[in-house]
Amino acid sequence: MIFPGALKANIDSNKGFALYPYFEAFYETFQKSSRQTLIDFFSKHEHIEQWAVFTDYAFYDKNKHSDVVVYSFIPAPTNFSRTSERLDILSFKDIKHLKKVNQSFIKEISENPILNIAIVFERERKLSFGDERLALAATFDAFRRMVEIWISESLPGERDYSSLLDDIQIIERCLLGKGGNLKLLRDIYMIATITAYLVFEAKNTGKVKKIGWFSDRDTFLSYKKKDLSFPLLLSLIEAMHHVFVVSHDAKRKSDPFIFGIPESNGAVWYDSFLRIPDLICATLADHDKKKNKFSHPKFIPIMEELISSNDKFITLGIRYLKKEPRFEAVRYTYERELDRPLEEQS
Repeated sequence: MIFPGALKANIDSNKGFALYPYFEAFYETFQKSSRQTLIDFFSKHEHIEQWAVFTDYAFYDKNKHSDVVVYSFIPAPTNFSRTSERLDILSFKDIKHLKKVNQSFIKEISENPILNIAIVFERERKLSFGDERLALAATFDAFRRMVEIWISESLPGERDYSSLLDDIQIIERCLLGKGGNLKLLRDIYMIATITAYLVFEAKNTGKVKKIGWFSDRDTFLSYKKKDLSFPLLLSLIEAMHHVFVVSHDAKRKSDPFIFGIPESNGAVWYDSFLRIPDLICATLADHDKKKNKFSHPKFIPIMEELISSNDKFITLGIRYLKKEPRFEAVRYTYERELDRPLEEQS
């Protein structure tokens, strides 16, 4: 399966997205080092057909060493309220408010069928070489043309993409003018691509019938909220997931993407589930990879008992090597003893 080439070909026919060098590096490393881990996990739990992916982020904290996004694939609870209450008992706060993590909460995550995929970004990251603003402007131009085709080919009763087209045109004007937040748009595009791809790979195992994505509240979701009809991040994920599906199999139809949208204020209705990726995000963001140390001892049990030597855990790093220049992705593996060095697989 050659995704990047297939999608590039679709760009020419106005039916695809640009895949930037960072994603090509990520894709190649995921295929070589991590895809089989994902397949094995869902094959082992093939009796579970419905899943939820809870996502948390740790970005731009000056006191941390890395920016991290974590995807926790969890069986969709048959009794949401009861499961939520149990998680609340095990961990009633985000890790930043805790002096010590409940050992039972770590055990709960470790012993249950939960697959965690973490992506570690360096603070100085890029989508591609050259002018990123112009590259993104070209990307959204292709996105707009693709949606125009969807509108022209849609049948009565199918989804109306008119509001999405309006949203894209707003983003285009921002990129070509002075109102666009390039750093935030870059991150939104990167997260959207990776999210859509990971959900596609999970469903492509043939073991997953339904899967929903539930994000923590973040600026990625609220960007231009007053101007857009729907969060840009969610629109991109849905569209990219569709393109991944049809690029893999032109005859296959993409199922509607299921989103959990957090409230604007107050507690998020699935907040207790978000504490799983929150725990991992905070740990990996705090981890000093060079010295293999943490700023607080509360992170050590999470690293040693949950992340290290765990076949239900995938950690990938994406790096931009400015001097060469080129993009590189690696899979990090962690030993249980913190004084041992980290291993990397390109």
